Amino acid sequence: MLSFRRHRSSEDGVALVAAIVLLIVAGLIVAGVMMVTMSSRDRGRDSTDTSIGAGAAEDGLRAYLAALNADSVGEHTGYDFTLSALTETVRESDPSAGWCASPATALCLVRNRDTAFANVDTRLVKAVDQVTVRRRVANGAYRFWQVLAVSAPRYGAMDGAAFASPGGAVVVYVRGWQGPADRTVANDVKPVVLRAVVRPSSFSDYQILTDGKIQMGTTTNISGRIHTNGLDQSFMDQFAALPNAITLPGTAVCTSSARISTAAGSIGTAGGSCADPSKQFAGTGESYSLLRTVSTAALVRSRCGQAQPVVVVCRNSPPAFRGPYIVTLRPNGMIDIAGYPSVDARNQRLAFPTSAGSFGAALMFDRSVEVRGRLGSGARASIFAMSNTSTIQSEVPSIRLVDPSGIGSDGTTTSSVGFVASGDVIADETRACPLNVRAALVAQGGMLSMTPALRGIGIAQPGACGSDAVVTGSITGHFPPYMTVGGVSGYTAGRRYDYDQNLYHNPPPYFPTATSWQLLTSTTADANCFTGGVAAPRLVDSLACR
Repeated sequence: MLSFRRHRSSEDGVALVAAIVLLIVAGLIVAGVMMVTMSSRDRGRDSTDTSIGAGAAEDGLRAYLAALNADSVGEHTGYDFTLSALTETVRESDPSAGWCASPATALCLVRNRDTAFANVDTRLVKAVDQVTVRRRVANGAYRFWQVLAVSAPRYGAMDGAAFASPGGAVVVYVRGWQGPADRTVANDVKPVVLRAVVRPSSFSDYQILTDGKIQMGTTTNISGRIHTNGLDQSFMDQFAALPNAITLPGTAVCTSSARISTAAGSIGTAGGSCADPSKQFAGTGESYSLLRTVSTAALVRSRCGQAQPVVVVCRNSPPAFRGPYIVTLRPNGMIDIAGYPSVDARNQRLAFPTSAGSFGAALMFDRSVEVRGRLGSGARASIFAMSNTSTIQSEVPSIRLVDPSGIGSDGTTTSSVGFVASGDVIADETRACPLNVRAALVAQGGMLSMTPALRGIGIAQPGACGSDAVVTGSITGHFPPYMTVGGVSGYTAGRRYDYDQNLYHNPPPYFPTATSWQLLTSTTADANCFTGGVAAPRLVDSLACR
């Protein structure tokens, strides 16, 4: 009898294969889930590390800005965050802060070599200044930040047709991370590097800036920023009774870079290109104090005799001296002072990295100064005639412009000159006619004006200049420019005030700032901006990085 019974061993083999397949599939699913979970966890940890590291780096950026605004960092340090400046800034937060002595210390300093990330750009951060700030945030957890590199402005330097340091801004790289206090090997600690661009607003950024009201003439050409604080001044302000804070004729020409603003009051135009509302900012509340020039003068005086990065020379006259000092600017970059040694104002910091030499020169006088001549290419200078509170003076120091052949900068992009006076900046009709000035001017308590003896209302006076007055640069004064009286005296033929765009990128040294240092941009640094990796990071010399 035939049997149709199946062999059991065959059925068992099929079941075994199916079970193995199911186990493999289940294993793959579990492995996939674990990989996704681990990846998600790693991404979350990376995100947390980035957030924590960025927070630590931001602490460093705030500290650097604070040091700039306290004048402990600046042109006098080559913008390097020196150890003394860093210590001073940290102690503003905690007066007891010093070198890290134990894990329990809340805020302290530690040498870079004793951290997880010892290496910075040694070309841009001096060995003595390679210090990290450590802050305790929890038991066993600390935030660290350190300056990785500082690219100081290369004032006046050109890369082809572009400025090497646009806007004369400082670029600073700060590295931050979180980890245990005793870690000297990076391992899983992930630092964040932030790149920040910082800059103050300078009085040399403005074509004209005054406390009093402004009325521009029929040949006005506005190629920069014009601003007034909109204040009604004394009887000397010939525009005090005007209904508008700034008045422009219809013939005024405003270029694409023109900006017209008032802290108070309105802007009046009679049509034309300056009536464009996109160029006008009336009653914005932004007021700029000319008293900042006083603090600038005190800062310069505190550095008398300094050789570099800015050569600072101060001349304090004896009580019997009535002045003025005679100063001549030379095409070779030297400045002659009658009766005293000449001063070298050449800017030697045009190469990258800027490791040696001076940015230029600042000359401080406590009496009036007569200036003549032009400073040649590759030189930067500021001439101060400022009252010294430590001595009794018979006059308010002013600066007289006395050379009809031209005064100030020679007009090249690498040359920059500034004149700063407690009183007036005076265009002397008897010796500077015609007037041709290329410089940034500040008359803290006065104005750009003709000879004071010729001031009057409609009264003919001898010495009136019948030729043009041309000022290319920047004019700041308590009062607006006062170059004519009743159409009779002064520079009556024509007065043209143009902005020198080079001043935005290459301001004179120690020139007074209109605002504090400000953070313009802050972004995560491009890794391509550094070569050498963690072992020896070096900032790349390119416009996108410096």
